[in-house]
Amino acid sequence: MPVTEEPDEPLQPAESTRPADAPSSTRRRRAMPRSVLAATLIGAGLVAGLAIAAAWAPGSETPVDAARYAQFCTPVPPAAVAPDSDPSDHRIDVLVPRDIVAPDLDGAAHATRIARGEVVEFRITAPIEGAASVHGLSDLVLMKAGERATLRFRAIYSGRFPLHFHGADGSHIGVWALDVTPTPS
Repeated sequence: MPVTEEPDEPLQPAESTRPADAPSSTRRRRAMPRSVLAATLIGAGLVAGLAIAAAWAPGSETPVDAARYAQFCTPVPPAAVAPDSDPSDHRIDVLVPRDIVAPDLDGAAHATRIARGEVVEFRITAPIEGAASVHGLSDLVLMKAGERATLRFRAIYSGRFPLHFHGADGSHIGVWALDVTPTPS
């Protein structure tokens, strides 16, 4: 273990090389009263809170970024495109759950049975920004938080097709299912 020697004389501060007539930068600063400090911090917090509230206020949102969801697009066959002139055989209102937990799509509670060839119109509302689609049957529809988006298509294939929601937070859940039968149900 190394041994250190104690100096015989106490250490003295180094002498200053600053001229005696130079202004002192080591003057004691007056302490800011705590009430002024508290008021300053509260004011800064209020300004930050108002800025955040303004950014989240309805109508002040930035446009939904289509490029973010482009990876979820699947080619839609021309036969699945349903023009607005074709009446909807089924209108289904869907609310994406606020806690972004997928409903059980294996049962009938979140499913609709339709026949191949029928026109479906989903009216979807989500609590967060995102996009929705029925893979292979519909184009991707971009959604803003709290606003309704409409997705229309013709069911040209038989089988079970989930309506998927892709959230801006990275979530990806099935929120409804279509059971498309080969013949009218």
